[in-house]
Amino acid sequence: MRDLLVQLLGKDGRRVMELKTLSNAELFERWRRELGFRYRTERPRKEAIRFASLFERFLGGYPPSANLAKQFLSGYLDRKQNTRAGYYAQIAMLMKWYGDPIDDCRVSPAEEMPELVDSRDLDKIEEAIRNRKTHKKLIQRDILLVRTLRYTGMRRAEAAHLRAGDIDFAGRMLMVRGGKGCKDRPIPLLDALRTEMQSYCAARQREDLVFGLKDVSVSALVSIWAHKAGVPHVHAHAYRHFFGTELARKGASARAIMALMGHKNMQTSQRYIDLVADDLRSAIDRLTEPHTRPNATDTAEGVSPAVVQCSVGREMPPE
Repeated sequence: MRDLLVQLLGKDGRRVMELKTLSNAELFERWRRELGFRYRTERPRKEAIRFASLFERFLGGYPPSANLAKQFLSGYLDRKQNTRAGYYAQIAMLMKWYGDPIDDCRVSPAEEMPELVDSRDLDKIEEAIRNRKTHKKLIQRDILLVRTLRYTGMRRAEAAHLRAGDIDFAGRMLMVRGGKGCKDRPIPLLDALRTEMQSYCAARQREDLVFGLKDVSVSALVSIWAHKAGVPHVHAHAYRHFFGTELARKGASARAIMALMGHKNMQTSQRYIDLVADDLRSAIDRLTEPHTRPNATDTAEGVSPAVVQCSVGREMPPE
């Protein structure tokens, strides 16, 4: 009878039946191994393992159930919505794998607009790197890193895992491997960025990491230089927001933004276009403000030549 039941249940059913026979220690050890396949980057995998361990401790020997999972999650109701959404997603993934899903209490991330990033702040960071007093051999790497973030919109983990073999210099194309959702995507390269990358990668093998940094190190490096440049509000992900916003300003469609940035759905991409629309409306509102004489370095539109030159789709400023 058991063999017949196993055949009727199929592969997933057999797995669930086996999981139900395990102790919590065995179950969560198997789940930790499972997470190794579901996450390709270290930081989110460690966070998922950490949160699963908290759930295991909460259960106190009782087998997992949808009701206990919801009780566990209720202890985090005071957290920010995006944090709660992340916690829910991790426990929901575990419970679905276990065969007792909790879809009836879904928590969605907050629909936040991307932040507006001033290109002049990014210029200040490059200038601070260029003027460093020590470890001058790292100047080329650090400038190339922030320019790569700026002109490709890569996430910090994607930049950290970029290998020399992922760059097609002849075809002016960079391939993001194993991005969010374990998806690959191509990103065309500006000529200036391609030239800098080709020079920097000349002595590297195809499997060598371009920057030789972990994802957390990418964030730390950007933060350090942002503080030294006097723009501490700029962080690694701000470069991604800048890239998406500049694409929208240059008239890119939501579909193009979605493809270049690796968004899961077009609604996320559309927010960049909506943000630019708000930005334009703010510019129109300023028409009623008292007239002020522009600085000599400003253009007629109130934007410095450096800002115009640094827009996506144009060549980068010279050294």
